[in-house]
Amino acid sequence: MKPHQGGQPPRRRPAPPRRGAGHAPPRKGAAGFGGPGGRYRPPVAEEGVSPFTVMLFVIALGLAAMMVIVMIPRKLDFIKGYPAKLSTEAPRNLQTEMQQIAFSKNASDVKPLTFSEAEINAYVNKRIKGKQDGPLSLFVKYQGAYVDLEPDIAEIYVERSVAGLPFTMSLQVKLTTYESKKVWKAGGGSIGKFRVSSRQFKPIVDSFLNLGKACGEEVEVIKMLPEVRFEHDQMTLAPVLGG
Repeated sequence: MKPHQGGQPPRRRPAPPRRGAGHAPPRKGAAGFGGPGGRYRPPVAEEGVSPFTVMLFVIALGLAAMMVIVMIPRKLDFIKGYPAKLSTEAPRNLQTEMQQIAFSKNASDVKPLTFSEAEINAYVNKRIKGKQDGPLSLFVKYQGAYVDLEPDIAEIYVERSVAGLPFTMSLQVKLTTYESKKVWKAGGGSIGKFRVSSRQFKPIVDSFLNLGKACGEEVEVIKMLPEVRFEHDQMTLAPVLGG
């Protein structure tokens, strides 16, 4: 080795620091952009319930509440003649009495005919022997039909039992006069304790079609009479207007 001018030996460069085993070399990139290496990391959402889940929960609660209201039967104790099975007297024959005044030759001499709500319900439940058909016949049983009379409105109730629990449906029939002719209109109804709008609710109307067919002869006689009045707890018929 050549001696260094000046009499002092050259200095050695310091050795590079040793890296510990298992340490990966640092990645190139802008540090701090989403973490080491420059990769973008999406923000982590905070734990909680989404608005969509809340909306579904509210809808489910609403449907459950509606089902409870529908399945709760409406008590029919306010109807005269309910329940019909408690009546022991033979009911009046509405069909025969209505035919007598409808086909009377001296209509002006015939007195108006009045039936009470209890008499109508006793006759209807003797006349109609309902039977549930279809796949639900094992679970659904017909119990009876009842009429609630108010001025210009008759609300017809059908009572059934579903799996042993009472279930009621009703249809309102409104009677009006237009150009001296009677006009019958369906005015809504109910399913359990749930009331429907004044429009014709098709499922309810369809369920009452068979009921109308069972009393078809009585309905035809009523249509023949020029005077039909629905009053509080009674119905009045007359062969002439104003009778």
